[in-house]
Amino acid sequence: MKRISNQPRLPIFLGVLLIVGGFICNVWTLTYLFSEDNRIVSLKLRGIIWVVQCSCLIAGILILRFWRRQRMDYFVVHCGMPAMLLATSLFVCSLGLYWLLETFPQLISGPLIKIPHFAYLSRWVPDADLVARRRQGVSQTYYEFRGDLYSPNYDVSTKPMTYRATFAANGFRSHDSAPGANVVVIGDSYVEFGLNENDTFPARLQNVCGRKVKNLGRAWYGPDQYLAVLKRYGLDHGATTAVVCFFEGNDIGDIQEYQRWKTGGHYHGFRLTRQMPFLKRYTVAVDEITRAIGKPRNNVAAPHDVIPPSEKNQPIHPDMVELELGDQRVVAKFGYNNELREPETLLQSEIFTHLREVLEEFKEVCAGPGIELIVLYIPTKAHIYAKYTTENSGEPWLKIKHKQIAAQGWLEQSVSQLCAEIQIRWVSLTPAFEEAARNGELLFYPFDTHWNTEGRQLAAEVVTSQLN
Repeated sequence: MKRISNQPRLPIFLGVLLIVGGFICNVWTLTYLFSEDNRIVSLKLRGIIWVVQCSCLIAGILILRFWRRQRMDYFVVHCGMPAMLLATSLFVCSLGLYWLLETFPQLISGPLIKIPHFAYLSRWVPDADLVARRRQGVSQTYYEFRGDLYSPNYDVSTKPMTYRATFAANGFRSHDSAPGANVVVIGDSYVEFGLNENDTFPARLQNVCGRKVKNLGRAWYGPDQYLAVLKRYGLDHGATTAVVCFFEGNDIGDIQEYQRWKTGGHYHGFRLTRQMPFLKRYTVAVDEITRAIGKPRNNVAAPHDVIPPSEKNQPIHPDMVELELGDQRVVAKFGYNNELREPETLLQSEIFTHLREVLEEFKEVCAGPGIELIVLYIPTKAHIYAKYTTENSGEPWLKIKHKQIAAQGWLEQSVSQLCAEIQIRWVSLTPAFEEAARNGELLFYPFDTHWNTEGRQLAAEVVTSQLN
């Protein structure tokens, strides 16, 4: 019998080297070593890393086990073929399982619901015009909601709230199941959002104005989808008024996202569109599962109430700002900054050219059945409260504070001028919200993008005063 010391050392060394390299060459290690933001976004790059890692491990194990030439035939027959058969079977079964979950999304539950792709599948239906629409009959409940901008890293005390939403006919929230409406309200999550069905902006508008109001708001939508919603869902209720809500924070960005989606790209985080080939959707799902395994997600922040006043000069997280409202100081986070392009530049941009076309079509669609069209401008938290931030705010905000205050009305001025040129009625919430801010009122959740209850109520009162 030959001693190990007389055996060739190169195959053994090579096998060990490949196994060690396979363990080191993984997505998580390379992410933390070479990615500045601890992310590898490219799906192709992540796939290449996985293939290289698996190949190194398998090759190293095979070399150590079957490096002698005379045993290779034994390996191919008794190990290689069964391994290939097992790998093929697992691949086919995973394809079948993914097809089953796509076809019957009600089966998605447990850990899968925490993975974004499967969460979208369970709650959204791909749509050729809207990108996606809410699944009818789906309910969502968050018992520890603190806001979509909240993070435990902020180390602030917030009061959690319970958020309950049910998406009824056509996937919209409904505070009144009776048919017909005098007013339809179309917009994004500002229209959809509310702690319960009677707390949404359209529900409060109905209570204040005394007319029947239909909620046609849906999160993630922009002006192109607003127009599609009006055509598909807004014309058969007998409404005399259509209120189209333009959110200052992201409606311009939503136009860009929609145009990218129309040319085959993604729309924000929605990677479930049926325009994408099945195998690519499957690859997206596998990629997100590996991300979830490699980096456990923090608990999803969900709406909250107010937070205690901060102590003067107490250091706060760099992402936060401190607001001085009357005799109280409140820490908060701005979700969207103000647009820094001047009105002349905005009005000549391709995005505003497209927005003009969308608004002109809005006017044309409403003119047929005699619906009065109102564009309601919704300012951001930064627009209203930038001037109330103190020097105790985070350094990133303090570096841009003066530019943000100087530019806070530029986007509103641009959209207002566009509506005036097209002769569409324009209503802005900015004056009423600025007056409330001067009186020390906080109309947004500190760690959420949206209005709080007081903000939704004030918005309803402003619109009521403008209804004919």
